[in-house]
Amino acid sequence: MGRAELINRRLIKDFGEKFLHKIDEYEYISIFLHIKPDYDAYASLFSLYYWININFKNKIIALWIYPEEMSKNEKYLFNWKDGEILTEFPEKELKESLGIIVDTPNQERVLTQKHYFCNELIIIDHHPKMDAFAQLEFINHSYSSTAEILGELFLIFEKSEKKLNFDPRIARYLYAGVITDSNFFKDHLTPQTFYVLWKFLEKGINRKEINSVISENSLNKKLFDQEIVRNIRVTPNGLAFSIVKASLLKKYEIQDYLSAITNLEGIEGIQIWAILIQDESFDRWKCSIRSKELAIDSIAKLFKGGGHKKSASVLFKTRIDFLNLVIFLDKYLVKFGYTNISNYRNFGKSKFLNLYKFFLVIIKVLVKSDKWRAKIESRGCYIWNSTQVI
Repeated sequence: MGRAELINRRLIKDFGEKFLHKIDEYEYISIFLHIKPDYDAYASLFSLYYWININFKNKIIALWIYPEEMSKNEKYLFNWKDGEILTEFPEKELKESLGIIVDTPNQERVLTQKHYFCNELIIIDHHPKMDAFAQLEFINHSYSSTAEILGELFLIFEKSEKKLNFDPRIARYLYAGVITDSNFFKDHLTPQTFYVLWKFLEKGINRKEINSVISENSLNKKLFDQEIVRNIRVTPNGLAFSIVKASLLKKYEIQDYLSAITNLEGIEGIQIWAILIQDESFDRWKCSIRSKELAIDSIAKLFKGGGHKKSASVLFKTRIDFLNLVIFLDKYLVKFGYTNISNYRNFGKSKFLNLYKFFLVIIKVLVKSDKWRAKIESRGCYIWNSTQVI
C-alpha cells in the first residue's frame, strides 16, 4: 500500500469513528442526494439506509427523493416498493434530524433543498470540494465513486470491535454504484477500487444480473441514442459536441439522460467531447464534458461548473453560453498541439457554431467603438459579458 493509500486509510478511519458517534446521537436521520440522481447516488443512499437500519435500533430514517423520477430498472435494482420507506419528515422531526448528503459537495444541487433545516449535516462524496456547509465531511476525489467510499467504510466497520453487519444486499447496491461511476471500469480506478469490488463479490452478489439490469435499454432509448449520434458535430482540432433539446427527450420519453455523453466516446481523433441537454424541470441546460488526456476540471470551474480531471459538468442558462465553452475548449486543444487532427471535412461541421463565431467577430469589432460598446453594455448584453472568458 502506497503513501497516498495509507493517508486515505487513516482519514477514512478517523471519519468513520466520528460518523458512528453522530449516528448514535440522533433518533431522526435524513439522507439526501443530488438532483437528477444517477446509480451512484441511489446506490449510496439505499445502501446507507439499509446499513443503518440493520446495525442501529430505533432509528427513524427518511430518504428525501422523488420515487416517481426513478426508472423501472432503478426501482428493481434497489428493491423500491411504494409506501415502505419514508420520503419526508414533518417539520419538527426534520429540524431534529441528522442530515447525510451523498454524492454531491454542492448544496445548490441537493435534491429537495430540505437539508437546510437539519440540525447537523454530514457529507460523503468523491467530487472535488465546492462548499463548506457541513459539520462533518469525507470528500475525497481519489475514489471512483461515493459507493466505493461507503464500501470501504462498511468493510472497516465490519472488521472493527463492533463487527457491524455488511450484508449482500448492501454490497449489491454499492457494486452498481462503483461500476457505473467508473464507466464500467474505464475511469477513476485504483487498486483499492478493485479490492473493494472483490469484497463485494465475496458477499455472493449476482454480478451478471446487476450488469444486465443496468445495461438493459428500451427501444426508445436506443432511438434516442441514434439521434444524438446523428447530431454530433466535430471541430478540426479534436472536439466533438452534441446539443439535445427538451423536445427530443419528450419524443422518446427519456427521463434519465445522464448516460447520453457515452454516445460521443471513442471517436477516432477526438480528444474532448461534450453534450448539452435542455432540462425543463429546472430551466437549465446541463452540459457534460469528458476528456481523453487533457485536464478539463479547471475549465469547468471557469464556467461555474466542476468535476474531476477528465470528467466534468456545467449548468448553463442558454445554448449561447455552451457555444462559448465549445470555442474555449477548441482553443484549449490548439494550445496543446491538437490542430487539424479530426479529418471529418464537411461531415460534422456546425453551421450554428460557425454563424456564432462570425457574430462574435462583429461584436468585437463594434466594441472597439466607444459609442457601440456603451450601447451594448448599457443593455446588459449577456453575449458581450460571456465572451470575456474567451
